[in-house]
Amino acid sequence: MWHVIGVVSFLLSLSQDGLACSCVGPRGKEALAGAAAGFSGKVKKIELLDADEPRAEPRIIVTFEVYRWWKGPLKKSVVLHTIYNKWSCEGYFFKEGEEYLVFAYRNREQMAEKFPFAKDTLGVTLCGGTKLLANANEKLRELGAGRRP
Repeated sequence: MWHVIGVVSFLLSLSQDGLACSCVGPRGKEALAGAAAGFSGKVKKIELLDADEPRAEPRIIVTFEVYRWWKGPLKKSVVLHTIYNKWSCEGYFFKEGEEYLVFAYRNREQMAEKFPFAKDTLGVTLCGGTKLLANANEKLRELGAGRRP
């Protein structure tokens, strides 16, 4: 009996943070092959569409100033529709003013439901290879120089 109570107590004590997704993600060319767009750039703006509460992953719209392209249109800016990832594998935890290497994907139906106006938009996943530009040297070497917008 005490074992059952202990297990139930343990399960109830788990926070969503304790169930976090963690992954390494694909390498440079592998990530690029599966992506609709690959670029580096700086987050210029993050628009929260929902309240940023401790146990919530708000929908966000992230606007990037693009430095380099490896795949996709040679635009100077890109808008992503995603969520502010705190524990799931969905979305990413972007910070305004930070620079990233981004591997963006066409939003799936599940994400499109969260953004009714965003059916054919780009988004990211935590495990898709996106990372801070400062920590992406190995991936950048593998990708090569890229192109300017």
